[in-house]
Amino acid sequence: MKNTVTLTVQDLIVAKKLSLRPKKIYIVFLTFLLAVMFLFIVFGVFTSPTQKNPDYSWLWAIGLTAYFGLIYYYIVYASAKKQFKQNKKLSEPFEIEITEDSIRTKASHGESELKFTDFHKWKSDNKMILLYHSDALFQIIPTRAFTSEAERLDIIEKIKNHAGNPAK
Repeated sequence: MKNTVTLTVQDLIVAKKLSLRPKKIYIVFLTFLLAVMFLFIVFGVFTSPTQKNPDYSWLWAIGLTAYFGLIYYYIVYASAKKQFKQNKKLSEPFEIEITEDSIRTKASHGESELKFTDFHKWKSDNKMILLYHSDALFQIIPTRAFTSEAERLDIIEKIKNHAGNPAK
């Protein structure tokens, strides 16, 4: 398979979101935490006006939720836009070729071939494949680079057979 791809800022945002996708245990914990915070807010909203000396300590839950929402927004959206703007090479088209055991990329600034066994781990969803060089550095392959769903599944099968463990 050999195709030409041009990354967009949206590709980088999707890749960052996929990279930050937490383990299932963290999702369960976060859901529980959000439910508790929601109960604090609901309890506070309905009981504070009826009290002689209202207690507004439940407002911390709103502040904490807003704070973490802003942090997530910055980590994913703002930083992706900033990185895409700073790194001009991200917006240049590149040719990608995936063989049985490696990935080759070629662009105006250079070319490389990496064996799937060189990758530490990998992640994928229906929009993106990430091949990790380390826990913090990954290669982005948007699934729109493939001509069909069968081709995407074939690539994922090759990665499963040769690359490191899938990221959890």
